[in-house]
Amino acid sequence: MPVLSVSGAEALLKENGLKANKARIAILQLLSAFSGPLPQGELLNLLDYDRITVYRIIRLFESKKMVTRIKTSKQKNSFQLTEKI
Repeated sequence: MPVLSVSGAEALLKENGLKANKARIAILQLLSAFSGPLPQGELLNLLDYDRITVYRIIRLFESKKMVTRIKTSKQKNSFQLTEKI
């Protein structure tokens, strides 16, 4: 999947009944830039948002089935955009 543009991220959020803001757009763009799961720690390191904000947005995206959580063998979480997106 190619990296989402700002307008693409805004459209995706709107399709899922969510308002667009900088943090949500940044997370969608970052996840779309990776071909596979992105570890939670790396996700936090690559974003300029606090851990709680990122976690809440990820949970919201999971509830809308926009993001899939993948548990690794080390009990760490990784995330990726859901295939339907």
